[in-house]
Amino acid sequence: MNGKTFVAKKTLDIGQISVRRAEEKDVEAIYEIACSVSIGERDSYKGFLMDDYPDDPEYYIEYFRDKVINIEYFFVAELGEKIVGFSLSYRKDKWLSYNPDWLDVMKWHPEFDKSFLDNFVYIDKTAILAG
Repeated sequence: MNGKTFVAKKTLDIGQISVRRAEEKDVEAIYEIACSVSIGERDSYKGFLMDDYPDDPEYYIEYFRDKVINIEYFFVAELGEKIVGFSLSYRKDKWLSYNPDWLDVMKWHPEFDKSFLDNFVYIDKTAILAG
């Protein structure tokens, strides 16, 4: 992010939400949020996560650690000192480094202008702490 810090704040009745780039110290909180929205029936109002995170904590904690270290667009939302949400997105080059066949295996609508694929950001996971 060119050395700049991204901070967005919105005043709510409950306080202020801050958004910042995720750090390695945030991995446990990110995992907790992922688990909070992946238990029971999937609800898109709680987040866009499909994995069963509680089933393999070691794998998913390392998964999030890898992404925090290697992905530029991994952000957490904080309410005071508590992390209450996260968003994980990839630039095209990073997404394809993890998913090299993605462009070929996707089913594109015949009218879709594939020139949009020259440069994109893929939003992979977004969640807010449930409960």
